[in-house]
This record gives sequence, structure tokens and C-alpha cells, in this order.
Amino acid sequence: MLPLILFCDFYDNLTYFYLCYEFSVKMAIMKSGSKELLEAVSRHCYNQLTLYRFNTTTLQVSDKYREGRLTALEYLTELSYYYMEEEKSIEEKFKEQIIKQLKLHSCLDDTEYKRGLYDALNEVLSL
Repeated sequence: MLPLILFCDFYDNLTYFYLCYEFSVKMAIMKSGSKELLEAVSRHCYNQLTLYRFNTTTLQVSDKYREGRLTALEYLTELSYYYMEEEKSIEEKFKEQIIKQLKLHSCLDDTEYKRGLYDALNEVLSL
């Protein structure tokens, strides 16, 4: 969504930059994993926050629109930060589950089955 900008020579570069930026964000979202998506959303929100917070005279939008836009962008920034932190903990939680399985099966007799089970779990744990 493009902000409402007066289109004159001064804004042509800003508009072009914004269009290129939007395109790169959409491309990152289309071919990325969740981490890249969250980073792209975060970058987008910070750029938009800067644009709407500090361009009070150049953007032709009402104060209420600006306020609503800033509220949504701040929310999206916090939301993307929350999920980036959640994603960081996924690896740790994943490894904890593997360790639980190792402990759960530690009472088994030393058999080929147990060695196969432990080999597979330890291989993934060491990645």
C-alpha cells in the first residue's frame, strides 16, 4: 500500500525508492522461511514508522489516519519481534524433546534397537 504523496519532482525519487522497497519485501516474503518473513515485516514496519512519524508536512494524510497507521505499525513491530523470539526458542525446544526421548529410552537393554534409536537421535542432536 503506497502512502498518499504529492507527486512532484521532489517526490519522484522517494516514490521510486518506496516502490522498489515494497517489491523487495514482497519477494522476500514469497520465497523465504519464517525468519526471513519476520525480518522483512520488521524492516518494512520500521521504515513505515519513520515515514509516518517524521514526515508530518510532506505526507498528505489526516492526523487520525497517521495515528491509526502508527498504532498498527507499532503493533506489527512488536508482533514480529515476539515471533522472532519464539523462533529462536524453537531450536532449543526441539533439542530438549530429543534429550527427553534419550532419557525415556535409557532404561532399555543394550540391543541393536536401542543403538539404532540412540544413533538416529544423537545424529539429529549434533546438527
